[in-house]
Amino acid sequence: MGKTKNGRRYPEELRARAVRMVLDHESEYAIRSAAILPISQKVGCSGDSLRIWVKQHETDTGKRDGLTTSERDRIRELERENRQLRAVLFDPPFQNIGNAKYQTRLRMRCIGIPSSERSRSEARLSGLTRKSLIAEAVREILKNTA
Repeated sequence: MGKTKNGRRYPEELRARAVRMVLDHESEYAIRSAAILPISQKVGCSGDSLRIWVKQHETDTGKRDGLTTSERDRIRELERENRQLRAVLFDPPFQNIGNAKYQTRLRMRCIGIPSSERSRSEARLSGLTRKSLIAEAVREILKNTA
């Protein structure tokens, strides 16, 4: 079974059903791992995968400490945006471009400012230092995500 388009090998419905089965039949076994093994074989996944799914379900429902799935997704999204900003603002190609107007347009395109707003933003961003440009980009992202 290969990975699907969202990068997960098993569909969400299968995961939820398997976790529900483990939680329903857990009382019939002495320990949880004894309940996980036969259910994982029925479902067609490894015991470790099912164990991880059960632990994550407990975290999401508040029965266990840790990051919930939504918190993990938000952190992953913020880290990706951070990487993109660092790539745009600190890459050597941007520092070597002589034309400041072209450099500002290129940065705004990479940050994601629409072309309809670029002329207004360009006037505002031209002549700014790198530090203030970073602060402006972070404010823009925070405004868009809020």
